[in-house]
Amino acid sequence: MSHTPSDITVVKSNIEETDLETLLTHYTKPQLVDIADHLRVETKKSWRKHKLVEEVADAIDEQSQSIYASLLEEVLSDIPDNKGQLFLFESMDAVEPLVPLIQRGFFFVSQIEEGIALVIPDEILENVKGARALNENIESTKQDNKKVELLLKWKESQTAIYGGYSVEHLRDIWNKRFEDQLSIEEIGAILNEVERDH
Repeated sequence: MSHTPSDITVVKSNIEETDLETLLTHYTKPQLVDIADHLRVETKKSWRKHKLVEEVADAIDEQSQSIYASLLEEVLSDIPDNKGQLFLFESMDAVEPLVPLIQRGFFFVSQIEEGIALVIPDEILENVKGARALNENIESTKQDNKKVELLLKWKESQTAIYGGYSVEHLRDIWNKRFEDQLSIEEIGAILNEVERDH
């Protein structure tokens, strides 16, 4: 689906605060309802603008941590010329690929003297940073699990062949194969932790 610059709602006032609720208050009530529709959030006509802002902000925050987390992380890593939370573009056409995310309130667009400013709310940046840290922790845990599995396999092989194992021998094998060297104490701690868990 192709989007045009006319699909982009531009914040008319100067953006000074970048928290999500404040940014949403720059929109009219019909614009907020439109964002809610894009997020598949049910709204009531009787809601005042403040209630609508709260509900939409909650949905944006939740979806930025779940459904859209990896997409937002990818998009933010690809945007050039990061000036904090403002990304400058020469024309509205440059932000056209981001229209679906703008329509859902993840990003905001403002016309400034230098061109078009894409504004990233504080909460979105925090959620993306949190997702990156979580992914790094998961990757680190996977690597640690691989180390543990390998050490256990070597320990079992030594025990099967020799009737026992040597932590020094496990260290020597490990340090010959891998750049991240392990000490006797580290190998002992890993094996002790596994034995405690079982």
